[in-house]
Amino acid sequence: MKLSLYFLSLLSCFAISQNCPAENGLYNLFQDAVCQTVDDVSYTEPSRILNLNSFPITTQTEDVQKEVDEKITDLKSTFLFFQDIAPFETGKVPEGPRIPKSGQGNPETFVARYRALINKYSPRRVRAMAYEILNGIDLGQASVIDKNTWKDLGLIASTGNDIGTVMDRTKTEMGRAYFLGLITRPTSDLTILKNRQALIKEFLTHPELLQETRLTLENMKEGEAHLLSLWDTNMQIPGCVSSQYFKLNPQINTVLNRSPIALDISSTGELTKKWTGVAIQTTSAVLFPLYTLSQVAHQATGFKNPEFLESYVTRFIGTSGHVFALAASISKIKPLVTLVAGTYISMGLSEKYKWTMAEMALDSVLQKKLVPVASYYRNIQTLYSLLSKEPNIAEKLECFSRLEKFVHSESLQPLFSILESSTFNTEAEYFFRRGNVFAAWELLQDKKIQKEIEEVLPAIAEIDTFISIAQLMQESKDQRVTYCFPEYIENSEFPILEVEEFWNPLVDQDKAVVNSIHFGLGAPSRNGVITAPNGSGKSTVLRSLALVVLAQSIGIYPSKLIKFTLFDYIRCSMNPPDSLAEGKSLFQAQTDLIVEINEAFMKMPKKAFSFIILDELFTGASSDQGAALAFSTAEEFSRRKENINIIVTHYPSVTQLETRPLESSTANFKNYRLSVDESLHPLYKLEEGIAEEKIALQVAERRGLSKSIVNGAATRLAKQQ
Repeated sequence: MKLSLYFLSLLSCFAISQNCPAENGLYNLFQDAVCQTVDDVSYTEPSRILNLNSFPITTQTEDVQKEVDEKITDLKSTFLFFQDIAPFETGKVPEGPRIPKSGQGNPETFVARYRALINKYSPRRVRAMAYEILNGIDLGQASVIDKNTWKDLGLIASTGNDIGTVMDRTKTEMGRAYFLGLITRPTSDLTILKNRQALIKEFLTHPELLQETRLTLENMKEGEAHLLSLWDTNMQIPGCVSSQYFKLNPQINTVLNRSPIALDISSTGELTKKWTGVAIQTTSAVLFPLYTLSQVAHQATGFKNPEFLESYVTRFIGTSGHVFALAASISKIKPLVTLVAGTYISMGLSEKYKWTMAEMALDSVLQKKLVPVASYYRNIQTLYSLLSKEPNIAEKLECFSRLEKFVHSESLQPLFSILESSTFNTEAEYFFRRGNVFAAWELLQDKKIQKEIEEVLPAIAEIDTFISIAQLMQESKDQRVTYCFPEYIENSEFPILEVEEFWNPLVDQDKAVVNSIHFGLGAPSRNGVITAPNGSGKSTVLRSLALVVLAQSIGIYPSKLIKFTLFDYIRCSMNPPDSLAEGKSLFQAQTDLIVEINEAFMKMPKKAFSFIILDELFTGASSDQGAALAFSTAEEFSRRKENINIIVTHYPSVTQLETRPLESSTANFKNYRLSVDESLHPLYKLEEGIAEEKIALQVAERRGLSKSIVNGAATRLAKQQ
């Protein structure tokens, strides 16, 4: 045994000699570490081999949790970053899994719980890590919308009933995070938008590539979760696994603990120690009682004891405990002590065997954890191979250079060569090359290597995002309502928005009602006033129109056709609520909104276009003052000819903006209306004109308001008229 380990250590030292100077005494240190004979084996009680109380598991404290929450919710500017989206997607990030203290002394229970610790991961934690990695990725110019607008539009919502979720076809968490980052960060950079459109069209013209890439991304989903979970500081390994790593000095440890050959030797030594212990205890359970019988026979018949029994008992009586070794030194009671020791060992032999098998199973937990990680790496290679064959696609991917750099990284080659080995082709139970597993695990825990891996993840996210958009376009082409590629109008002196058959993706495609509208140059008006009774579906229609932000982010839009000039500022407000936390009333919140928009206008460069949708403006004030403020605000905003305004109101006086004299600078308004049917169901149809329906009393009664209240209100209205 000693000789075989000695030669293995020589081979390992030869393999790593180029990485470690001779003066470090590597050969001697390594030889001392691995060349242990049976004499050096220390046998401990099975219950002490894996002690749950000594298991080095750390958990997130409240302070750490608070730090995580603050990090992903911190706003660095008025525009959007990925951490702005994270709270909507992740909620409160839960603590990582940990092994409970119950079940101590049960090897099967311990292995099961350790397997849960390593392999079970919280989707929210993985998603939070995806946002953390993508935070700061440049998606073009500053966003043309703010956080309040994408919340009002329902681009993302914690309930899951949002535009992002409905349109998302991504396969990975990184892809979903990137996709949501795009739709909440529309840009007015025409070059970027044209490039994104061209990229989607390229994928659509290569259906086989689209399918192969999508399948590859599907195969990466599990591996991504396991890979990102390695970034979790809660991820620990028990002492019996960590004991197979070298603990000499930092410089030597770095070399040896990343060498599969060295770790193979160390692991072999550890396994040999464990199974030698089992073998010795098994042998002792037989020979100790035999020794006692031979002693009894000797005293009764004069039978001479075999010398090997005497030698064996003398050497190994200590493996049953120091008390037995001390008692056996008294020759008169040695036979009795040996019998008791043999019986004691026999009683614990089954447990010793179970714990030894459990320790081997713990090694396999790491192997099974890394199998999907290795698969993830291989799929990255596949993505690179697929896309590098299509230069028209590769050159349009903003992050493709990251993918190329990762695949050809010299510093990551040691990790790549291990992950490419057959060790990680399939899951194994007991028999696999442990050196590859431990070396890969050690490399993946290195912060520098993690940073290099993080560099390629935005490329995967970008690919997944645009494959998702192409897939969405492909799915909708034969549907009743479809998505289209916007046509961006250039070199116009005035803003233009022309849309045919637009619809809201949150509505079932078989039931969606389409609308058409035209604002700006060549249209009946540049601005619109919309009146509608309660429950007529105005929020659905307005949000679908305001989704022009999609046309300025992911390069597609839910309509048959859309032509428009790019907007540098888009602001949508659907009934801003009271801000109780800030001590603001509804009226104060609405006033602050108008101030905010005015300030944005002042900061915009000349000939920069804006698109504003304001719903129920100044309803927090008295009816006469609210109507006057709403009229005056619409009038003021319309004086800015670079602006398209849509004002939704219940104030009849605001509709008079359409009848202003032609020479007036505010003459550019058109009235539109939404209606309900006889059953008070919304029609979702946008038409020219002013809504005349007054159905508040009927709606209130249908919602359960008492008949006496409704009748009283009707009587009062009749008297007023």
